[in-house]
Amino acid sequence: MELLLNFDTAASSEWKEEVNSVIERAYVLRPSRETKISSLLCLLRAEALESLDVRSSALVWYKKALLLDVTCIEAWKRLTEGFMLLPNEESALLASLSFPPHLEWLQAIYTCKASNFMANHNVDTHAATLQEQEKLSEKPMPSATVATAPPKPFPIPSHPFKSLVSSKVGGLHLDPRSRPDSDVSSSVSVSFVSFGALVSTLDVKYGLGMNADVVACRAQAAFYSNEIRESFRLTSSVLERDPFCMEVMATHLACLVELGKKNELYLLAHKMAESAPKSAMSWYAVGCYYFLIRSWQNARLYFGKATALNREFAAAWLAYGYTFAQNGDHDQAFSAYRTSARLLVGSHLPSLLIAVELVRTKDMVLAKQFAMKAKDMHPSDPYPLHELAVIHLKSQEYAKAIELFEKVFELLGGRQRVDVAWEPTVFNLAQAHLKLKHYAEAITLLEWALALLPYNVSTYASLAFAHHAAGNLTQAIDCYHHVLSLAPEDAFAIQALEDALNEWVVMRGDEGGDVAGDAEFNATFNADTLV
Repeated sequence: MELLLNFDTAASSEWKEEVNSVIERAYVLRPSRETKISSLLCLLRAEALESLDVRSSALVWYKKALLLDVTCIEAWKRLTEGFMLLPNEESALLASLSFPPHLEWLQAIYTCKASNFMANHNVDTHAATLQEQEKLSEKPMPSATVATAPPKPFPIPSHPFKSLVSSKVGGLHLDPRSRPDSDVSSSVSVSFVSFGALVSTLDVKYGLGMNADVVACRAQAAFYSNEIRESFRLTSSVLERDPFCMEVMATHLACLVELGKKNELYLLAHKMAESAPKSAMSWYAVGCYYFLIRSWQNARLYFGKATALNREFAAAWLAYGYTFAQNGDHDQAFSAYRTSARLLVGSHLPSLLIAVELVRTKDMVLAKQFAMKAKDMHPSDPYPLHELAVIHLKSQEYAKAIELFEKVFELLGGRQRVDVAWEPTVFNLAQAHLKLKHYAEAITLLEWALALLPYNVSTYASLAFAHHAAGNLTQAIDCYHHVLSLAPEDAFAIQALEDALNEWVVMRGDEGGDVAGDAEFNATFNADTLV
């Protein structure tokens, strides 16, 4: 081990000359036994360097291990699941690998595990990570309310967590990238038009449909597409055969959080902690349980324990930071996010979460920079665009906010593809139109938001305000009553309802109507409903 770590400094070492000689000959002798030995030496050295947190050097040797022997799947897993590569670097490395015809199946698995490829063929891949569907409203004016959609700290399904969040960043959940088909070329011409076709090829042609790595990729794709129940079904099928299969564990935990399965998550976390108390994933599972029941202090305790056992557990760092954010401890949250950013070099999630936290601290200039960085890293992910739009909305740049919100819908595949996970985007777009006095469009969007997420107080209040501003007093009064039925002490709704009723009475009087004998007024706006 010492020789491996001191390889660069021992310039005159005979061992160094010997290893260099073996590596040089390996490029010529591929795929001989000597080549595989050289690849293993490179892999061992990379792991040693990574354990010392010399990640840049470890990255170089992981690449050498793969170039020497494409069957060194451990190196590929560390590079992709550890987000050690930027999207374009991942594409270039995959294109540079030479797969012989009998290893076409391995090329398919490598391509399947490349998260860039998965996101490129699933437009709504990362649409599944809103920590909760509640809005961060700014009272008392509902027209000023802005709903933010931070990714959840689950799942980042990989080793051990590759999505956070998304990014559904448990929001934090987890992680969109672009990869042209030409980037996946090699000595063997293999072209997969979609992620689904790739998985189908692995299943039908090679009989690998139930392989843990393949099922893990399918589960991640389903999770990112907001098909949480399908993702849960896939991970459960693997865990039934192997209860401690780490390839799917992070995604499985994320699904349990998203589906609100408290009992199942409690039992699983208890079982893992009891059977593997020295595993970071075990305490991460315990943290997920407390995260689900919103016990932030306990969640922080166990996420912190997971990071103590495995300092490179990026998912735990993201979730750890998120628990601080929920309690308003911004400095600690930033510290955890920066640590995850150092570990997840190829992921946009740390930058995105930092942007979300900066919005909360009202530092819009810096928040915009981090949101732009996340967007540039992964242009096909709608989350950075959503956050950028929120920043413009809070900065009173309403036309730009509307433009970006509409682009979010385009990335999702059109408005028909929008589901409840993206209700905050619909709500925020309505707020932007409301600020510009586009009342008809705002009303349409708010009604759409209510269809996605019924009985939401903020949405009803904004709809009432939009009708009120547009002069639709009857509809406005009706909506104000809905608000008060859900939140009887809402000060804004009480005052606005009184104003709307006074205006309605004046309007009816100007029209020559008998307000006192108006049947509609007596039936709908009974005095008892005003409190």
